[in-house]
Amino acid sequence: MSELPEEERRYYSLKPKAFERVNAPKDEEGDDPNEVRSRLHENLDRDDEARTQAPFPAKRQSQAKEGDPNDAYTVLNENLVKHKASAKPLDLTKPRSLRRREYILSMIGGNTVFLAALALYWGNIVVMIFALSGAVMFSAGLTWIFWAVMSDYD
Repeated sequence: MSELPEEERRYYSLKPKAFERVNAPKDEEGDDPNEVRSRLHENLDRDDEARTQAPFPAKRQSQAKEGDPNDAYTVLNENLVKHKASAKPLDLTKPRSLRRREYILSMIGGNTVFLAALALYWGNIVVMIFALSGAVMFSAGLTWIFWAVMSDYD
């Protein structure tokens, strides 16, 4: 490997441990950045005080006239009076669910098919096993669907 001439050789070193502050904020007079920062905070505090002492904005000048039928508050009050006059008391009783009755009817109807197959082919062991296992799986699946998956309905 050929060596580079002395002029083109690069020398490497570690970075300095302290960062050099190149863009430090300076005032027009060239003040210390900490003094500039403290003056900035003083100005912000003064602005906050001025904002809190400011008077509230004046009321809107276009107030609704007395007895104006298009005034929003008048319309809302009329609607509230009409609603209170026609309101019925709430019925807090829970409506009776049809889910239990339909579950029992579905269980009886579905298992009847499997029990009929069991009764028709009583001597055949294969049909008996399939009919009993079908009844068990149908019952378990229907129970899961009715009581875990489905929500209560009227």
